[in-house]
Amino acid sequence: MAVETWTAVKFQRLAIGTVKIVDPVATIEISGPEPCVNETIDVVSGGTTFTYRVSNTTQVLLPVGSVSIIPQYRYLTDYSRCAPLNNISLSITGNLQQPIVVYYQLQYRVSVNPPGLVSGPTWASGTTIYAAQPDVKVLMFGGPAGAGNTADMALDHWLINGTPVNIPAPSIAVKIDGPTSVVAVYRINAPSVVQINSTARWALVYITAYDQFGNPVASGRSPYVTTYPVTTTAYYVLQYLVSTRWPATVNGSRSIWADQGSYAAFAAPGIYYFDNATRLYFRGWSNGESGNFTAQVAGPMSVDPIYSVQYLVSVKAPGTVDGKPSAWLDRGSTATLNIPSVLNSSGSVRTAFAYWVVNGRAGPSTPTAQIAVSGPMNVTYATKTQYLVTFQSKYGTPALTQTWADAGSAVTVDVTPPQVWSPPPLLYEFKGWQAPGGQTFNSPAVVITGPGAYTAVWSLNPIPIIAIAAAAGGGAGAFILIRRRRAAAAEVEAGA
Repeated sequence: MAVETWTAVKFQRLAIGTVKIVDPVATIEISGPEPCVNETIDVVSGGTTFTYRVSNTTQVLLPVGSVSIIPQYRYLTDYSRCAPLNNISLSITGNLQQPIVVYYQLQYRVSVNPPGLVSGPTWASGTTIYAAQPDVKVLMFGGPAGAGNTADMALDHWLINGTPVNIPAPSIAVKIDGPTSVVAVYRINAPSVVQINSTARWALVYITAYDQFGNPVASGRSPYVTTYPVTTTAYYVLQYLVSTRWPATVNGSRSIWADQGSYAAFAAPGIYYFDNATRLYFRGWSNGESGNFTAQVAGPMSVDPIYSVQYLVSVKAPGTVDGKPSAWLDRGSTATLNIPSVLNSSGSVRTAFAYWVVNGRAGPSTPTAQIAVSGPMNVTYATKTQYLVTFQSKYGTPALTQTWADAGSAVTVDVTPPQVWSPPPLLYEFKGWQAPGGQTFNSPAVVITGPGAYTAVWSLNPIPIIAIAAAAGGGAGAFILIRRRRAAAAEVEAGA
């Protein structure tokens, strides 16, 4: 039997197990997980409240008329509770044939941050949706003109019980099966650069975020925050464009934005090689520096390296270029080639320099020559065979008595005087040369085919003899003189 106590304001009744009461009666059934099956139920009718402790299924006495059944919350710990899911309103006229089912859920406390930006239940169970504002503007102080007076606080990711969930979605489904922390992590962004002109700018160094009480909560170039509201201060530094040209570098790059007052290190390779016998040779810097240097940045800087383009000039031995087998020479400069005029000699035959061959093309023919450097050069040379020849004559004096002459060349040697009375009235005239091999050249010019002596060929002029014979008046005398001339001519032409 149930024991009842009540006042004019509140009627309390404890029901354990099945309690049978005179009509009207109803069965109240608790539907929920352990431990949410032993709960307190308020029954309100006509301004009077009846309180029942219901365990699983319990029969209770209900007043006739309009009745509201209001299940109560029960807190198990600071972080868990049994929560009713439905209230019930009835009009009671007699016993109820069907049980009244009250649904309960075991819920856990959910910590939601930052407040004001994240929405969702603070008590929940099972899969629950939480939403956050994707971005919000916050006040920013300290930035230069052009940076604005607000920073952007944008959703970056979520923290569920301290574990990052790296999605910036404005809503997230969270499985609640115990006390849970749901935190939306925001990133504060300010303009990273405020351009002044093409060579100067303000660059963001860091942002500091403060909570509503003025306490700093985060700092960095783009700090993360999990509190709201916040205010920020931004620190910018003045930067200048510092540049150079390839292949030099400044702080390892072609150009940098350097903080005012910082130092920039300029470096250039002394020699930069290409793959085609071409290189760059470092001469200095456009500001007068002669080597790698460091300069303090007080404004925009552009310092370029000065290089000369050099080409490799190689000469076949024993030839040289500027006294060396090969040399790197500036484009537009002059290279001096040199080689012995005679390369090999054996008796009366020798090998001599003929002409230079530059990149496969015939060049100067002098052993010492100067050529303009306009690109890589591979220099060789051509040779020629020379013979030692001499010129001899019975009469007169040859213009050239001995010389080294190129094989196959034509050499002209005159004899002075070209006519000789030996004795008068015999007049001999120079007609040409007889080669060492017996070949006769009927002119002062001979073709050199080998070493040896060339002998002058003289011929007797018959006119003076004939004139004398005619004057003497005798044909017999003329005949005798002619015979003597022929004999003398034969003697000279044979080199006697």
